[in-house]
Amino acid sequence: MSVVFAIRQARVDMRQAEITNAQPLVVDLFREFRDTAHRRHQLKNLPDVGDPAPDGFASITDEELRNTAMETSWLYGNIGVMVAHGMVDAAAIAGWVGNSAIDLWKELGPFVRGERLKRAHGYYEDYFEYLVRVRFERDLRPDDVRRRAMPKLYEIRSL
Repeated sequence: MSVVFAIRQARVDMRQAEITNAQPLVVDLFREFRDTAHRRHQLKNLPDVGDPAPDGFASITDEELRNTAMETSWLYGNIGVMVAHGMVDAAAIAGWVGNSAIDLWKELGPFVRGERLKRAHGYYEDYFEYLVRVRFERDLRPDDVRRRAMPKLYEIRSL
């Protein structure tokens, strides 16, 4: 019986250590999210190049706008990584990401899908898309998170 208790306690301690180690990352991501908020409004000016964008982010000719779009995509992808791997609770992230993930996916999704077509493995910002799905469907179970290991994550066609 004591062995079972020791194993259970070790798992609890490991999980607590993961959460503690993730806290500085969460704080940094929150700061970055707040610092880039003033630039995200520019993404409403993205060119309409079809879906998927044939050249991915390279379809955006304005360099500053392209960099803002890519950095925003990376930021939301990093937040999605933390949610998908249980480092932070999706409900906690939803409080400060809000619907911006969904709105930005509508703007950036065609460019992300275009980037995926350019890559041999087909992966690019899957965690950004996952974050949108978690925000869009709040009742995802942990098994849904594990589907990340599958060849394709999810396509959000209903947005």
